Amino acid sequence: RYGTVTGVQTCALPIFAPGVTPAQRLPDVATLQLPPRAFVCWQRQFSATDQDVYAITLDGQLGNMTGVVPVDVTTQSWSVPRCAANGYSNQFLVVAQVDVTGSASWIGGRLVDWSGTVGNAFDIARHGVNFSFGVNTNPDVGGDPDDSYAGNFLVVYENELIANSGQRDIVSRTVTTTGAVSGPLVLQNPSLDERLPSVSKANHSGDWFVCWHTLASAGNHDIEAIHQAIEAAKSVTNKPSLIKVTTTIGFGSPNKANTAGVHGAALGADEAELTRKALDWSYGPFEVPQEAYDHWRQADRKSTRLNS
Repeated sequence: RYGTVTGVQTCALPIFAPGVTPAQRLPDVATLQLPPRAFVCWQRQFSATDQDVYAITLDGQLGNMTGVVPVDVTTQSWSVPRCAANGYSNQFLVVAQVDVTGSASWIGGRLVDWSGTVGNAFDIARHGVNFSFGVNTNPDVGGDPDDSYAGNFLVVYENELIANSGQRDIVSRTVTTTGAVSGPLVLQNPSLDERLPSVSKANHSGDWFVCWHTLASAGNHDIEAIHQAIEAAKSVTNKPSLIKVTTTIGFGSPNKANTAGVHGAALGADEAELTRKALDWSYGPFEVPQEAYDHWRQADRKSTRLNS
């Protein structure tokens, strides 16, 4: 069960009919210790709006045990598949983001035993089911390959209570080896935006380590926070990132900031003067300091250079 890496062994996984090249991507792998098994699942594009999930089980020498097994080939679109192993029951759990036109995305799963037998699909996190609400996306799953501990699976995912709000939280649910789902447990629910959760294997006592990507909320004129959020987003290269900038309407106005009174009407001379003082702005109306001109001209030259 324990040892050192002495070499690399490779194998070519079976593909579909020669000459047919549907997009196959986003593989994940889970392993069992006894018997030694490697389980690989991946996403295969069926159509522009439908993704399927397939899997294969390999033995300890990377020999093909089951051939390519369809995990989900329904009219539902299963994407971003992830898998984990449970050594006590010799099972794998495949989870995926499920999308159907007209419905909020949810997290679905199927249990697969080491011989390749696929169980029925079940809902892990779906709006209106098992105390789950909103849009649920980007799952990951942890298990336990140890055959001496009767553990469960832990599924983590993004939850957005209000669609397109840009505010997502990280939620977890446990799944037993019979497919029973419990939870949810919100792991992080502050004002920040959390995405792309990743979960470890269990440590043989029912514990997991979960981490995620946080997009800081950059507000008003906090240039440093905006810069940090951009750098953090650039580090995620396999998926798009959304930076949420929270602003205060009428920022700096002592009496009208964050009120409807500053939305559709002028500040007025008195409030404008108070705002200048609050922002330490010593320039008069419509007066632009030379420093601002120079800064924007420098940015214009840089843009011209990058786009030439």
